[in-house]
Amino acid sequence: MKSKIILNLTLAVFVMLSLTGCKKKSSKKPAEPNEASMSQSTITQEGANTIPEVKSIEQYKAEAEKEITKENYQDELNSLEKEIEQDISRP
Repeated sequence: MKSKIILNLTLAVFVMLSLTGCKKKSSKKPAEPNEASMSQSTITQEGANTIPEVKSIEQYKAEAEKEITKENYQDELNSLEKEIEQDISRP
C-alpha cells in the first residue's frame, strides 16, 4: 500500500515538473518599428491600392499585330534576338 502511494506521488511530481519545466522565457523584447520598416509598410499599403494591370494573351497578340508589320518584322526579330542574347550573357 505504501509503495502505491509513493509511486503515485512520484508520478504526480514528475508530471508537474515536466509540464512546468518546458516553458522557456524569452528575454527578447518585441522589436520596435524603425523608419525603414515604417516606410516599407507605407509603400506596401500604397502599392496595395494600385494593382498593375496584367495583360492577357489576346491583348499581347493584338498589340503585336499592330506593332509588327511586313515592313518592320525583320527589325523586330533582330531586336528580340539582341534582348535574348543580353539576357543569356547576364550572370
